[in-house]
Amino acid sequence: MNMRSKSFRLLALAVLCLAFGASDAVLAQVPGKKLIELGWDIPCTQYIRQNYVEMEKNAPFDGILYTICPTYSAGESGVRDDSSDWMWSDKKWNRADYQTCIDDLRSCRFTKFHHNFIRMNFSPATVAWDDDAAWETLLEKVSICAWVAKESGSEGIAPDFESYSKAMFNFKGGEGRSFAEAQALARKRGAQFIQAIQKEFPDATLLCLWMNSLHRDAGRSENPDLHLQSKVYALLPAFINGMLSAAGEKITLVDGCENGYYLDGQDAFQKYALDMISLNGPCINLVEPGLRAKYRAQVQCGFGVYLDMYVNPPESIYYRAAREGETRLDRFCDNLAAAWGAADEYVWVYGEKHRWWNIPEGQEKIRHWEDALPGISDRLRWLAHPDEHLAHLEKVAHEGGLGENLLQNSAFLEGENGKPSDWGFWQREDSNGKFKSVHFGENSAGGFEKVLNGCYIQGISVKPGEKYLILGKVRLLGNASALISAQWQTEDQKWTHWGANVAFVPPAGDEAEWKTIRGIVTVPKETGRLMILTCVYHQHTLEDECAFDDVEVYRLSP
Repeated sequence: MNMRSKSFRLLALAVLCLAFGASDAVLAQVPGKKLIELGWDIPCTQYIRQNYVEMEKNAPFDGILYTICPTYSAGESGVRDDSSDWMWSDKKWNRADYQTCIDDLRSCRFTKFHHNFIRMNFSPATVAWDDDAAWETLLEKVSICAWVAKESGSEGIAPDFESYSKAMFNFKGGEGRSFAEAQALARKRGAQFIQAIQKEFPDATLLCLWMNSLHRDAGRSENPDLHLQSKVYALLPAFINGMLSAAGEKITLVDGCENGYYLDGQDAFQKYALDMISLNGPCINLVEPGLRAKYRAQVQCGFGVYLDMYVNPPESIYYRAAREGETRLDRFCDNLAAAWGAADEYVWVYGEKHRWWNIPEGQEKIRHWEDALPGISDRLRWLAHPDEHLAHLEKVAHEGGLGENLLQNSAFLEGENGKPSDWGFWQREDSNGKFKSVHFGENSAGGFEKVLNGCYIQGISVKPGEKYLILGKVRLLGNASALISAQWQTEDQKWTHWGANVAFVPPAGDEAEWKTIRGIVTVPKETGRLMILTCVYHQHTLEDECAFDDVEVYRLSP
């Protein structure tokens, strides 16, 4: 059993909506989750070789889909019959020609793009199902793609079954075959397809842009075959059954669910995920009974999210409006977070009108996604990699890029009675501890002594919808534990929105003497003050030490 796929299953959406508001939800940090890019700016290996440093700098992804073609010039676009974009024909390839693609990618020293896939289009689909000689040629090209992916350090192949030319999976009732006979032939070719891949790459991941998620309705019908016969992709479930039948235990298949484009909100993504992977769901009903255990073990649930829906005009059929009080970017991020929470491992972002990179090169009218949706790059970084993004924002803040720290006496310098000035104090009634400035060399800090449950408090004026970066350092010894809490008051200083309180703790595994705490909050509606509480718990003895220093707040938005 391939435990890699199911170890990432997360059917409860693990986003911190209370902490950050829906549009600032942090994508759950389940090990191995990955954000992948695909678009009309799909690069060839030559372009990646020349531009990967800039690509990684400007795009917040864990990996990209790319095409292989030995005759491409870097940044060139267009159809080539020696390209993985247009390979589903009987034209022969020379394997040696594609060594250049391996060399291109091996020369890259990726720091972010560690999960890349060769996009394999099932176009022009001119190979007949029963043409053994043509399929022999085609399967050799499939094996060349797998070889390039393996030798270049890529994650695997991204098959796109969509019919951009001939509808190869269509069943027209002709060619002298019954539907059952056509299914058997498609199943045979699916098995050969996966065998050609795993011959070169036995532990490949296949990020299919869709699998049985395309035919969810057929899986709900009493007679799936009857339902399928009239569909454009009637033979795809049989092809997938063939893939499953021949897949080795190290192969991972991902149903990338391109229908994720049309889903909206957490409930929609969660329900679709259950339909895709549950034991009695409609998608598994399209799998042969003898292969269902294998499906459960080796098929992952993924989702695609379509960027253009959030920039298209209202008259477009692919249009997603902003909700009240939000931007269209907010709504995109809401749905991306929902997709992430429902997916096992992969979520892919697809865009057409605009570009992440300058492809085709030299085109004057190129507009980048950052220009079309200002702030999208940072929002994606925050959604998928919050720790990395928070560290980046901390650096920007300390370089002066976020203006002044809005808190007074963030260093906890000593004021009256030995306590830090500008800070208030609170502790539980049964806690009789002390608050005092303490010193570590030349630095002062806000210290606690035998406080069972208490905090320093300071507030700042804020407006609803504003976002703030919160930073702080804490030193802990013994049994003491600590956090920074963001809480809310109205303008007349009455506590409000208890359900939107946020707690930020030191990251797990931080062994530094002074542990860094970072977080972002969004001000709720009808709120006038952000209250910062530096909290300590469980100081039962003098050995249970706690001190805070360099507590800072920066406004991230007007």
